Amino acid sequence: MNLLVKQASDEDVAACKAAFQAIDVDGSGMISSDELRDVLRSKQHINLSDKEIDDIINQMDYQENHKINYSEFLSATLDVDKFLTDEKLEAVFNQFDTDSSGIITAENIVLAMQKLGREMSQAEVNEIITKHDLTGDGKLNF
Repeated sequence: MNLLVKQASDEDVAACKAAFQAIDVDGSGMISSDELRDVLRSKQHINLSDKEIDDIINQMDYQENHKINYSEFLSATLDVDKFLTDEKLEAVFNQFDTDSSGIITAENIVLAMQKLGREMSQAEVNEIITKHDLTGDGKLNF
């Protein structure tokens, strides 16, 4: 998703940054469940249970540290439909198509994520393939 964030306009990113900073009241660079709960209650008048707050955090928390960092927040809040064009989507696809074969394999995902500085388990890679493989052949095409 970081690749998609890089495709957003400066204006969109600035709006998201302001929203993030408003929620991150302690300035730690991370949104905790307490900070999210407080802003939802005080500013939005939304009263969610602890489980609901935890579910929101978990859906955004790719680093699995039970907090939302700025990149995770951007990924979750940017309006992808607004800035994502076919050309930009193809550029992201090509980042993962590490052998320029026109398809993305499990091996391609591992290599692409390593280039981004993230190691992935085989289970994580399999989950991505399973979730997005519309043809059932174990590969992703554009």
